[in-house]
Amino acid sequence: MGWFTGLIAKGLGKVFEGKTVGKFNLNDLIATILCPVMNTAFFLGFMAILFGSIEVMGLNVITAVVIPALSINCILEIIACFVVGSAVSIAVKKIVAANKSK
Repeated sequence: MGWFTGLIAKGLGKVFEGKTVGKFNLNDLIATILCPVMNTAFFLGFMAILFGSIEVMGLNVITAVVIPALSINCILEIIACFVVGSAVSIAVKKIVAANKSK
């Protein structure tokens, strides 16, 4: 997922060149939100494909596991990645800029 997120951030960097929200570049903020969404979609999608016909507590896996995980996990992961990803993005850009000047 990190590679896809990097490609998205790089592509959006060309689209949103120079656009910022406070200290953050808009492309970085969008990428930090898309990363957990893609992660959850791939994980739960493969879980539904591989285990969709199995029953858990009388319900199929999609009803018992995928939908609750989608609603709870995805929201918590978006919040966590947004906060941590934004901070890490600023730190990495400062480090890269310092190394370029040497």
